[in-house]
Amino acid sequence: MNPVTGTNWEGVGVRPDFAVDVEAASDTAYALALAHVLILRDSGVRRQIADEARLTLAGLG
Repeated sequence: MNPVTGTNWEGVGVRPDFAVDVEAASDTAYALALAHVLILRDSGVRRQIADEARLTLAGLG
């Protein structure tokens, strides 16, 4: 329950940031998470993680 408005999400839901079909939701979320990894600095130990994220994204097409 929102203390300011007195409303809640029950029966209403939450509008998603990215509207996709239910079948594509998991892949879309995964791709967005990988893309977020790439905006972080990719130096030091993060370089390997960024490289893996790039390869995975390329494989997702």
